[in-house]
Amino acid sequence: MNLSVADDCKTFTLNVLAAALFTKPYPFEGQEEMEKRHAGSVDPSDDSYQYRDSFSKILRGIIPIAIFGGETLRTSSWMPTSMKAVGEAVESFRLYVRGMIEEEKSNNRKDISARKDLVSSLVRASLAQQNDGRDMTITEQDIISNTFVYGFAGNDTTAITLAHIIVNLAANPDTQNWIREEIQHYCKDDDFNEWPYSTWTKLKRCQAVVVSSLAPEAITMWHLTDVIPRWKLSDFATHLDHHQS
Repeated sequence: MNLSVADDCKTFTLNVLAAALFTKPYPFEGQEEMEKRHAGSVDPSDDSYQYRDSFSKILRGIIPIAIFGGETLRTSSWMPTSMKAVGEAVESFRLYVRGMIEEEKSNNRKDISARKDLVSSLVRASLAQQNDGRDMTITEQDIISNTFVYGFAGNDTTAITLAHIIVNLAANPDTQNWIREEIQHYCKDDDFNEWPYSTWTKLKRCQAVVVSSLAPEAITMWHLTDVIPRWKLSDFATHLDHHQS
């Protein structure tokens, strides 16, 4: 089976979004493993991937959802099976987010909330507004809509950018060594859970590579060193350092 950097980056991005939206961690799986799971070669009763897969179907079916709406796709007898599956995914996603909202409200009343995902943050903000007696508060529909927009806006852009970065780095071993030195210097602890978010602002070389990969010339799949020579990458990293300090 042919490997696809783009497809694997989409899978990776979905995993990140699932964690940010729902605090739902998933192990990485390639296209072959995913197809086997969808074909039922693994336990079909395992619903651990249900919400990520539903979100993936929604993203792929965004145009028919916009035209017909999820309910029409799900219930219309004249809809093809593939479109009905998209409608079912919309309903599954909505029910899951609503369940999370109710769970977070219950946890908030018991003062035991510990989740740090987007849905929980929006629920806590809504409850705080209600406690302050505001007339305008974040509604349940607002939370569902914001959750979807966050995922929709972040999926393709992140996956495409990541794919270009990986391809560019694969073609430029010197650049790999260049950013590895920086990562090893600032991220000495093997446990990534211990890395403070503030460390990201110190990774000037990594940021330089990301920005360089977003350049129009890089997107045409030219080599990174052909587009922006090594000394320019270094200068850009220095510029970031001065700009953010």
